[in-house]
Amino acid sequence: SGERDAQALAQAARVSFGDLDISDDGRYLYVMNLYDRRLYEIDLTDPLNPVAPTAANKATKIKSWAIPEPCAAGTGVARPWGIDFYRGEPYIGVVCDASTTEVSSDLSFTIYSLDVASGTFSPKFTSALDFPSKFSVDESAIVEVIILLAKIQGVALVLTTVFSLRLLS
Repeated sequence: SGERDAQALAQAARVSFGDLDISDDGRYLYVMNLYDRRLYEIDLTDPLNPVAPTAANKATKIKSWAIPEPCAAGTGVARPWGIDFYRGEPYIGVVCDASTTEVSSDLSFTIYSLDVASGTFSPKFTSALDFPSKFSVDESAIVEVIILLAKIQGVALVLTTVFSLRLLS
């Protein structure tokens, strides 16, 4: 039928997990929680024989970090999404959704790296998302070049999630 589940649609890209990834050494599972906007690190102890945390050791086996806020005040909400690893560091993608202003020029994304030891996120790449949501052949090629350039610059994060979020808004 043509009916939509309004409650489910309102929660799309806001609840559940945005991405999962394993650290380069296989020891840590990283999880992006869309609801609380935190990146979680779960220590699996042994990459060859992973061990899930228990209630008794979760305080030492699970860490989390609040996602940075890239949105200008009053423009929208930061929507974290993707995780990837590059040279041993986790990278995350965060979209400023422009939900407050609903102005396309307020749409943007930022890619951050995380220094796990200090818990500090550092911005690595930022771009506006004020392009049309429908691509012609030429524009698709431009998007592919942008993704390739981002990877060459050391950002091995797949940006398609960013474009997917743009299409949802």
